[in-house]
Amino acid sequence: MENFIGRLEHLTQVVLRYVIGKPITSHTNLYKYKTLRNTVKETIATGGYPYDLYYLPWLEEVWVHTWSNSTFDVISTAGSLRKTHTAIKAHVQPGWTHGYMYADQQIEDGKVGYVTHMFNPGIHQLDLSSKTYKDFVNVSNYGCRGTFNFAYSLVNKHGFFDCFRSKTLLELDMATDQVVRSYNFTGVPYASKYGRYIVTLYKSVNESTNMLLASEVVILAVSDEDSAPNQKPTVKISGGVSKLVFDPNNIAVAYISLVYLDKIAVLDLNSLQVSYIDGVGSVLTAPGMHSVSRSLVVAGPWIVTPATANNSVAVINMASREVEGMVQGVVQGLRMIAVRQKVPVPSYAAEFIHFSPLKLIFTLLFALQVTVG
Repeated sequence: MENFIGRLEHLTQVVLRYVIGKPITSHTNLYKYKTLRNTVKETIATGGYPYDLYYLPWLEEVWVHTWSNSTFDVISTAGSLRKTHTAIKAHVQPGWTHGYMYADQQIEDGKVGYVTHMFNPGIHQLDLSSKTYKDFVNVSNYGCRGTFNFAYSLVNKHGFFDCFRSKTLLELDMATDQVVRSYNFTGVPYASKYGRYIVTLYKSVNESTNMLLASEVVILAVSDEDSAPNQKPTVKISGGVSKLVFDPNNIAVAYISLVYLDKIAVLDLNSLQVSYIDGVGSVLTAPGMHSVSRSLVVAGPWIVTPATANNSVAVINMASREVEGMVQGVVQGLRMIAVRQKVPVPSYAAEFIHFSPLKLIFTLLFALQVTVG
């Protein structure tokens, strides 16, 4: 453990060969870094506001979601990095968006990407093979004016997504593009490994006063392909639920970060019992701050989470559920990703990064970095 903490305290030496990233500004470039030399290796022009990058390993491509017009640029990672396609639309009309893409090699043989759009009433489909727009699944008849977060269950092969500014979560049959169920709750859905559980986190905050209004979790247990998911009673967790990771050794256990408490919540998805890991440091919050969150990363036997109010990072032992140590001097750390240079097993879903217990990249506040090498 001391060796692990020591590695974290020397972050400049604990990175991959290449990083693609950019500050979240109005600029339209991605930067490829030679991280061992701390120099910019290459600049790749993109559309406006390139917010998210999705690595599709079965295609050897990175798809860059640019939010200015809700379009995608495609970068090939086979050999040297090169941009192959630009401005693939994922919108009804060009314009600003918040949204995310989900793609999985086990859905349509990895040939279709599903993109949400906070101002469009449905899900956009992209043809990942031809790099073209495919279709739009309109769900406006469910009172859904925009879509946002998306999760997928391998058990029933359905997608789950929330409707923007609506108390609605929809369940989509991916084979037929038909909504099969509508739920009277909302939040950010997370799918456990294999999709046995869809866990939705909902937090409401009065940002002008920094007052927490609601903090709750809803669990859908997916048993098989034919039965409707079992909606469990709502679990109210004080402190403002933020991000979630599942225990890799027990998919019925979820770790949930909290914005307003110096704790991590541990939720048993079967019994609905909640326990806490104390002493993880605090998150910086203040009136007027928008969309404050706290990241969680699983890195081997540890969970790692930044404490922005303390300029530190907590390292938690999952086996003992205790804080093993605090890494000091990480100023305003927002996101973290654990990485490895080579992937030992095939990866099926589009992802930001491959995980490893020993290598971490910290993303400071207002910055985004994603490894692709």
